[in-house]
Amino acid sequence: MQSLWIKWILFIAGLSLLAGCSSDIFNPPKEPVIRELTLSAYEVNPGDTISVAVDVEDEKDAVLSYEWEVSGGRLIPPTDSPEVLWIMPVSGGDYTIRVKVTNQDDKSADKRATATVRSFENPIVQIESPETDDFFVQNETITIQANASHENGISSVNFYINDELQRTMTYQSGSRYSTDVTLQSWVGATELKVEAVARTTRTVGCDSVTIYVEGIVLGKE
Repeated sequence: MQSLWIKWILFIAGLSLLAGCSSDIFNPPKEPVIRELTLSAYEVNPGDTISVAVDVEDEKDAVLSYEWEVSGGRLIPPTDSPEVLWIMPVSGGDYTIRVKVTNQDDKSADKRATATVRSFENPIVQIESPETDDFFVQNETITIQANASHENGISSVNFYINDELQRTMTYQSGSRYSTDVTLQSWVGATELKVEAVARTTRTVGCDSVTIYVEGIVLGKE
C-alpha cells in the first residue's frame, strides 16, 4: 500500500513537471510590446528640456527595466523609469532618443524617436561655378552650381539672374545644387545669385557672383 502511495505521488509530481515544461514549450516567454514612445515636443529651441514617456505592454505584467540613451544633450536622473527628462543640445539639428525595455524573462524591445533643435543661423551658401569675372557669350548655356547647408537642413534653393528668379529646387540629399541656364536676355555685367531657405526656422542665406556676357552682333548680308 505504501509503495502504491509513493508511486502515486511520483506520478503527480511528474505530471506537474511535464505541465511546466509544456507551458514553456508551447507558450514561450515573449518580449514586451512598446505601444508608443511620446515626446512632449518634437521641435524645440536650443537647451530646452522636454519629457519623454514610453507606453509598454507585457503579457505577465512583470516588473520592467528601462535603459535610455540619447544622441545629443543629456538626461536628468533618474533614468530607470518609463518617463525621463531630456535636456536638448545647444546646437541645431535632429537628435534621437532610444529606450530599451526588458522584462523578468530577460526579453527586451526597443524604440527610437527624433526631436529637432531649431537653429536660427542663416544657411551657408557658396557658389562653386561660375566664378566671379568669368566671360560667356550671349545664348550660351551655363551651369550654376552651389553648395547649401544648414543644421536643420535645406527647405529650398532659389537661382536668380539679375534678381530674376530662374528656378527653385526643393530639398535633396547632399548639399550640392545645380541648374542650367541659357544666357538669352543678359549682356554685360550680370549677377548670379543662389539663395537657400532653411527647414524649420526658414532663415535665408545667399551667395552671388558677377559674370560678363558678351553680346552677339549680327552682321549685314
